[in-house]
Amino acid sequence: KISDWTHVNTLQLLPANQWYKRGDERFKPGNLLIQPRNWWTFIIIDRESGKAVWEYHGHYRGGISGGHDAHMIPEGLPGAGNILVFDNGTETHKGESIILEINPHTNEIVWKYEDGTHFFSKTRGAVQRLPNGNTFISEDLRGRCFEVTKEGKIVWEYISPVEINRARRYPLEYCPVCAKT
Repeated sequence: KISDWTHVNTLQLLPANQWYKRGDERFKPGNLLIQPRNWWTFIIIDRESGKAVWEYHGHYRGGISGGHDAHMIPEGLPGAGNILVFDNGTETHKGESIILEINPHTNEIVWKYEDGTHFFSKTRGAVQRLPNGNTFISEDLRGRCFEVTKEGKIVWEYISPVEINRARRYPLEYCPVCAKT
């Protein structure tokens, strides 16, 4: 029985991507990537037909166990066209969150970050690929933001005294006022 089946944690319009340019219509820019909260799956819906054209339930460590912030990495960033997922770890790998980078064409996991019970956010959470190839992670319930390398090494972290909600890294020039100081 699925409760709260209409709750959606993620909704993204697909950006321009290599898969569509190579002829895979499932990844047409503008199609919808969604993650219904209690379905433990990620779905791409063709906007024209309204039909699901791609699904990912996962197989790593028992499959997706909750999830947030699934999105296709935009062109110009390392891993462009792959899908990043914050897998909360609420059931199948209880108490351990995992970040997955998935090749959506093959459903192969091409990168992951996990740190056992040292990394866990039962709800919420965010993940962002950075221009330098590192990955920014927002472990919301613990109030922790950190950046990891491809090898999984933490290069910096900040722990807030309060919970956070889907933090993001922005370049200095994002804020014109800040760039002048």
